[in-house]
Amino acid sequence: MRIQNLFQDQQDLIQPNPYPQYEIPDSGTTTRDLTAQPHVEHLLSEHILDIYIQDKLTIRLTCTAVNLPELVLGRLLSEGIIRSAEDVDLLYICQTGHRARVFLNHMKHPESASSGAFNESEESFVELTPTCCTGTRVLNQDFVQDLPFAKVRLTDWDLKFIQDCDHFLKTDFPLHNISGSTHAAGLFHKRKWYCMYEDIGRHNAIDKAIGRALIDGLDLSRCALYTTGRMPVDVIQKVIRSGIPLIAGKETPTAESLQLAVSCDLTVIGKIRNGHYTLYSGRPPVTEVLPDHLRTDF
Repeated sequence: MRIQNLFQDQQDLIQPNPYPQYEIPDSGTTTRDLTAQPHVEHLLSEHILDIYIQDKLTIRLTCTAVNLPELVLGRLLSEGIIRSAEDVDLLYICQTGHRARVFLNHMKHPESASSGAFNESEESFVELTPTCCTGTRVLNQDFVQDLPFAKVRLTDWDLKFIQDCDHFLKTDFPLHNISGSTHAAGLFHKRKWYCMYEDIGRHNAIDKAIGRALIDGLDLSRCALYTTGRMPVDVIQKVIRSGIPLIAGKETPTAESLQLAVSCDLTVIGKIRNGHYTLYSGRPPVTEVLPDHLRTDF
């Protein structure tokens, strides 16, 4: 897999709010104090990224303008377009960060690839289908492999993992601390938090963590994922397609997502707060913390 990233991650993700804000009094009422001094809030900037596969516009994402290669690779895997990093021949991010071009090994490159031209004529008649969280659009399903959801590895875990999740939740999230507008996702590997990503959408944050694992060649079947967002069925689908055996978070799954998780042996742990948790599917925790050389899980 070759990655050509000409885009420098934007440092000015946070923009001051130009509109005066009125402070809410601490009395518990919803009446605005019109005598309060207006203050300046800092707001997150939305970035639009078009993903072209074999020069065909396939996905339009609303995201934060950082870690775009990770985001693209993670999205391709979690949406069933690729099965591994080996399926990608070239990933190219343009200088402005608004276009990503992906060429897959198992498909012939279109003639426009050699000339560097984009085929945008299809945009006008492609139906836009909104997805959750942000203005993300799936423009077509041409490259999605229509495969059944496979079972993941039924994994063991211990209560130290819950402690680690609590610690992760109390981690300094730079963008969220300033703007209050991001979700975060972290990948757990070899009993340590391997990476953490923030994004305006929880799906994007998850995809960035998955993409980092693809770039670094991690075995996702030996990883666990933590998310600060909800766990509906589309999030569970992402995790199963990626081969991750365990997802944890501070929120809960839906009935539909839990049904899918159980059918695929995915371990789901929710409501993680201050050492408390709810195990929705999977094995109960092992009673002892095993040394690293004896562990068979992540």
